[in-house]
Amino acid sequence: KRTSRLSSRDTEKSLKASIKNQEQILQLEDRTKPGYAKQAIALADFYWDLAEFYGNRAYSEEIEKPLYEAEQRKDAEAVKKWKIEQERALSFQKTYQDETITRYRQVLDKFKRADNRDQIRYFLAYNLVQMGRGEEGAEEYMKIITEFPEPPYVPDALVNIGDYYFEINDFGNAQRLFQKAQEEKYQGANVYGYAVYKEAWCLYNMPSSNPKDPTENYKLSLQRFIDVIGIADKRANEGQIG
Repeated sequence: KRTSRLSSRDTEKSLKASIKNQEQILQLEDRTKPGYAKQAIALADFYWDLAEFYGNRAYSEEIEKPLYEAEQRKDAEAVKKWKIEQERALSFQKTYQDETITRYRQVLDKFKRADNRDQIRYFLAYNLVQMGRGEEGAEEYMKIITEFPEPPYVPDALVNIGDYYFEINDFGNAQRLFQKAQEEKYQGANVYGYAVYKEAWCLYNMPSSNPKDPTENYKLSLQRFIDVIGIADKRANEGQIG
């Protein structure tokens, strides 16, 4: 999973300055050189950081506290003021999220030979999911599997598509994807144990296909949960040995 790049030192001003600096770097960069695509993605990521800043601000104590207090004292004007401020921050968040997505797609369209296309597409998919555009995100994850059939991003892509299907209660398709992520060549991936865990939940939620044993999937799910404990113990021991 992608972790936030924001720090407590980041401000609206500093993030906009980073964007401006990166735009200047791109103006000087030779578009024909291999490094240009990475610089373009760096700019897109600064836009995402700014979007995240506004998203955090929308639900920060700076807004939530006075909004709550205004609601408690039934001050309609103050409530309106702080809700407008919150909506403004969320509007900026969406604007810069959309800008990030546009720039990621531009790089994928224009730089077919970029060294890190699998990584670019992975974070494009991830960001789409974070925006609530799960179906588009799943489509991008699927492109990773078809365009780059080998690790490192394929196991994560499989699990993320599985999560999408799980969220819409399509447990059959979700289970198949979580099973795929458990193939031998992916067993060293960080998401391996998670794939087993989510397969267990799929089985728990799926009706048995065996008319002679309506509890079959329930029993299988329990075994998979036990398997997760075994995987965790094994990896902990390997870490201690290493």
